[in-house]
Amino acid sequence: MCNCNDPNLPTEANAAKGWCIASLVIGIIGCINFLGGTNGLLGGVGGLLMIVAGAMPICCIKSEKGTGGNAGCIYKGSFACLLLAAILEVVCIAMIGIALSAVNEVDVNGLNKLRDFALTILYIAVGITAIVFVFASIAAYKCLRAFQAIASNGQKA
Repeated sequence: MCNCNDPNLPTEANAAKGWCIASLVIGIIGCINFLGGTNGLLGGVGGLLMIVAGAMPICCIKSEKGTGGNAGCIYKGSFACLLLAAILEVVCIAMIGIALSAVNEVDVNGLNKLRDFALTILYIAVGITAIVFVFASIAAYKCLRAFQAIASNGQKA
């Protein structure tokens, strides 16, 4: 299980574990984007990547005194997944923005309430995607710092 205060790892690595727990939770929320159809598909994939990236440091690190075990590789992999998730979230925001502009142009007398409902859903999707992007970016930075700290301590990277 997770040992978030592992004495065999640098402080940065232990701090990154906390952000990985947050990325698990936010990644689950990010999977809501799958409900957005084609426009939310990439955001949902980003959420799945965050779940994978968050689970890796929590369950897979085998730290050893002096060598760091596999922590460097795990944090490097988490960084890559989180960076890709952040990029996918930005693309998802752009795609939802295109959908927002298309829905906003609809002006049919009987469909105004439906249009307003669709706009509300799309704005919520943009908000969720933006939150996921922010957490993915911060967690990616923390994993990068953890990897750098492990590598600078002369431990296996």
